[in-house]
Amino acid sequence: MIHAHPLRLLELAPSAGDAAPRHVSAASGMVRMGHRLFVVADDELWLSVFDLSTNKVGKAVRLFDGHLPAGQAARKAVNPDLEALD
Repeated sequence: MIHAHPLRLLELAPSAGDAAPRHVSAASGMVRMGHRLFVVADDELWLSVFDLSTNKVGKAVRLFDGHLPAGQAARKAVNPDLEALD
């Protein structure tokens, strides 16, 4: 059995004038490059970037223009549906 334990919360810094999420709720793909962790969620317009050398909150980087609806069915119909990072 694999025993998992949390290392940190995937919280994001507020962005100026943009409606970026304040945390990553469901990661579809993660890539570690050096001391940075890049996290993509399949139902967001953002790439989340975390500096693993600190415990500071991450940064949301916009990948796509626009806004997603709040309702689950409407959101699923128009989200970019990102599933992985390579």
